[in-house]
Amino acid sequence: MDRDSRKEMIRKYLDKSSQTWKEAEAARTLCMWPMTANRMYYSLVNAMRALLLADQHPVHTHAGMKSAIGQFYVLTHELTVEESKLFSQMETMREKADYDCFFDATENDIKEKFEPTKQLIDKVSSMVEKRIK
Repeated sequence: MDRDSRKEMIRKYLDKSSQTWKEAEAARTLCMWPMTANRMYYSLVNAMRALLLADQHPVHTHAGMKSAIGQFYVLTHELTVEESKLFSQMETMREKADYDCFFDATENDIKEKFEPTKQLIDKVSSMVEKRIK
């Protein structure tokens, strides 16, 4: 992929992250907790995809993304262990909300993760912006 195409795709991931966060906010307003968890996670995923692509580390699976985040950002101290754990926790919550009929995300689950997830998305988006200038 050439530089301009990669930059365009990175922008699309950031835009998708922003749009998906708006969906999370709307779902939260409607007290749709499982949907909020889903949209929070995918907003974060798209920001992370933008970062990985900006650094030419494209991944194609959620497991690959977690591994790459650890390798390229946690070990280099650009992201903290706590931020990496938050990513994993959001993935778990999203999976349970989507696939486990005995799990129901609650307002407290969302309240606990909402602001930290938004802060991580903003941090990752800022990292991306600095790389693509």
